[in-house]
Amino acid sequence: MSLERFKYDVRIKALLYPTERKKILRYCLEEVFPGTKWQLAGDTLTGESDSLARFAEILDDMKIRDTAREHLLRKVGPDGCTFEISKQATCNGKVNFSVVEHPLGSVQVNIYCDDTESLIKELTTKRSYR
Repeated sequence: MSLERFKYDVRIKALLYPTERKKILRYCLEEVFPGTKWQLAGDTLTGESDSLARFAEILDDMKIRDTAREHLLRKVGPDGCTFEISKQATCNGKVNFSVVEHPLGSVQVNIYCDDTESLIKELTTKRSYR
């Protein structure tokens, strides 16, 4: 996969509600962001990763590459891209971009990259994994 030609960091942050278990939330997030280094501070679970490979596979499998590209490019700022995804969708190994408040909350994702727009275009390009 040619995502490897980019240097980027991914930071993930999710608020842990009193009704949620840390292990379950972490498991759900691992479905979308495997290999992430997680930390719990108070009621906030944060993670750092250097891979978006599984995230890209999910976008491809769900056939939402074009929608994802449009959404992510609108979220690009001077230091990268910040967006939110549904916590509930991650538990099913899916990506659902949050544009409204979800009952179970959302997950904030920050991607830091020198060339964020090119990374997003590569991330949302159709590819063959098998």
